[in-house]
Amino acid sequence: MGERNRNRGQVLAMLAMTMAVTLLLLLATPAMSAPCTESGSRGPINIKVPNIVVPRDAPVGAVLAEVVSDTSSYRLDCSGPNNVVRTTLGGLLRGNVMEVLGQNGDPIPGLGVRMKVASNLIAQADGSCGGFNMTLGAMHQLNCRYYVSANGTPSGIAFSYGQLTLTFVKTTAALTSAKLGPYMVLTIRTDNYTPIEYRITGGAVVANPCTFDIPGNVSLGSVSVTAMNEGQVAPAADFQIRVNCSDSARYRLKFTPSAGSGAVAGVKGAMSNSAAAGAAKNVNVQLQNSAGAPVALATDIDHGVQQAVSAVSYRAAMVRNGSGKVEAGSVTAALEVSFTFY
Repeated sequence: MGERNRNRGQVLAMLAMTMAVTLLLLLATPAMSAPCTESGSRGPINIKVPNIVVPRDAPVGAVLAEVVSDTSSYRLDCSGPNNVVRTTLGGLLRGNVMEVLGQNGDPIPGLGVRMKVASNLIAQADGSCGGFNMTLGAMHQLNCRYYVSANGTPSGIAFSYGQLTLTFVKTTAALTSAKLGPYMVLTIRTDNYTPIEYRITGGAVVANPCTFDIPGNVSLGSVSVTAMNEGQVAPAADFQIRVNCSDSARYRLKFTPSAGSGAVAGVKGAMSNSAAAGAAKNVNVQLQNSAGAPVALATDIDHGVQQAVSAVSYRAAMVRNGSGKVEAGSVTAALEVSFTFY
């Protein structure tokens, strides 16, 4: 009740009227509906869901992603107070969480969604009509009247359907990778006028079966300019990527130069020196495997099936850039590490 009172106060401030004005949403009762004028697009409101990455250690109940729908230009201008607005959910509810359907039309195990209407129109909460960013729940379909009351006299109002916010949550430990199917999650319709659908247009759940421990920095040490110019190889710095995977998990690693470093043409595994100031000249950094062989950049490296806990070893070393003369200074390179599970 306190929330609804605050909402009404916001409406009063927004309308800025001197008389007592109240925006009401009431459970529909039989009445003669008033004619309305439609304008704007009658098309569906799309919700573009990106890939939802689920960390392996995400607990049940964890929020995985929040997505906001496009805004509809559809608008109704009704001349009287008796129009009924009907909201219909596209799936089954458990509590305030609705199931999410996959491409085969079946619910995705372990994935649910909460919905919130961000408008001054209609939402449903515990079986009653409400508004102003209220969470949809408790009922699959709800019919409400929508009107303005000025000094106790109800009258019609112009209104539009707002954005819908979807909050995806992990509902059980059974959640695995899946593709979301294109389907309707909510329909709003006033009387017999055009029904407006909110629909998901795609997306995927990527269940991460592994956790990783990646070193933030690897010290390359130091080497003399003379040694580098004489063709000597700088000592390599070893580092490990530790992996904790579920049974039979497979993954690929890919190293891509980043943060100002670029791949050196013609030299496998070599990255340019990206030191911001006082940079050494004619020195690159090369990524190597544990045996000292260069590792191809921006290329998937298949590590196959993993044990529950394991580690993969790599090396990084300063190398001379061709036959150019090496000059003293700082050497920095950066790599982005990405993982693909299959």
